[in-house]
Amino acid sequence: MRGCSGENNLTFKSYHSGKTDDIDFVINYFLSNKSYESASLVGYSLGANLVLKYIGEKPCEINPIIKKCVAISAPLDLLACSNQLNKNENKFYQNRFLKSLINKVLAKKNKFPNFDYKNHKYIKSLLQFDNWFTAPTFGYESAEDYYKKNSAIHFMESIKTETLLISSKDDPFLDKNCFYDFSNKAISVIYTENGGHVGF
Repeated sequence: MRGCSGENNLTFKSYHSGKTDDIDFVINYFLSNKSYESASLVGYSLGANLVLKYIGEKPCEINPIIKKCVAISAPLDLLACSNQLNKNENKFYQNRFLKSLINKVLAKKNKFPNFDYKNHKYIKSLLQFDNWFTAPTFGYESAEDYYKKNSAIHFMESIKTETLLISSKDDPFLDKNCFYDFSNKAISVIYTENGGHVGF
C-alpha cells in the first residue's frame, strides 16, 4: 500500500480500505510481465477487506488466472469496526493506528502545503481521521460515505472467485457484523474462538 513501504509516498493521495485500482494495476503488471498458470490473492486485516472488495466489485472482469482468494481478519463492515476500535478497551490499538496515519499525512506538508494540517491536533478517532483526511482526499462526502462504499460486506455475495475467510471471534478490531454466514457458495468461512487480530 502506498506509504507503507518505509518510504514517504510521493503523491498526496495514499491508500484506503477500498482502493482497488492500485491492486488491479499491480496484478495486471505482474500478469503481463510474467507467465503464470494460476495466482491467488491473500489479504490481511485492511488488505483482506481490499482483496474481497476487489474480487466482488467487478467479478466478471477478474483475470481468470486468479483462482483463489484468502482473507484473514477482514474488517468487512468498516463503520462497525471503526466504532469497535473506539471502545475504551481498544483505544490502545486505535491510538497506535492514528499516530502512524497522522505522521504519514504530516510528512506531506512541505510538498503539498495547501491542506489544512493544523486540524490533526483534534483527531481522536479513526472516524475523525477519515472525515479529516481520507474522505475529502478521495472524493467522499464523509467518513460514513467512504465506509459504506468500501466495506467488503457489500460485495461478498457477488464474488465468483473461490474464497476463504478466516477470522477469530475474539478479534478486538472486528464487530459482530464481520461474522456472517454467506449464501454465496464461492465463500468458505472459518471462525475460530481465539486468535485475536491476525494471530495476536
